[in-house]
Amino acid sequence: MAAQWEAEGHDAPPLLVVDTPFDGEFAARLQHIVRDFSCEHDAQRVDLLLNDDRFNAVLDNDFYLSAARHRAHPHVFSHLSRLHAANAVAIAQHRPLQIRAPMLYARATRGKSETTRDQLVAQLRTLTVGEITVKMFDDDHNSIVREPSAQALSCFLGAEPAAADPDLRLTQA
Repeated sequence: MAAQWEAEGHDAPPLLVVDTPFDGEFAARLQHIVRDFSCEHDAQRVDLLLNDDRFNAVLDNDFYLSAARHRAHPHVFSHLSRLHAANAVAIAQHRPLQIRAPMLYARATRGKSETTRDQLVAQLRTLTVGEITVKMFDDDHNSIVREPSAQALSCFLGAEPAAADPDLRLTQA
């Protein structure tokens, strides 16, 4: 969406990216599943995904919806699954464009490979020529979006980086 706004002559606001993997493994798995369905329309791909055992395993394991599958009302879970399937089709077909908007990247460090800040900045640099700020959080992928980390994320989004803070790294294009 930021690329669309910029193409229309508008400045995109800073983008907050929370613990998104850049190794490509998740997107590659989705691409592999979606690629198996040759359809004229994306809506058909979504319907096929919803009946695919591999995609249902992604829902249960990667999106952590296995408990919700059993607890939620079937209509609610069907709607939620359809949203995830539509996003999977979009992710599988997405080709990112480099934008000008600044990016703030919040990385959960628990249970992760040892990706360095410099590696994260290099990966983010392929997405933006704007300022990049990376902050490491002592959380895992799920806890980073829960209290108290959600408060820290809010502060990170609105706070001015302090030069004395060793957790912040700023880069210019």
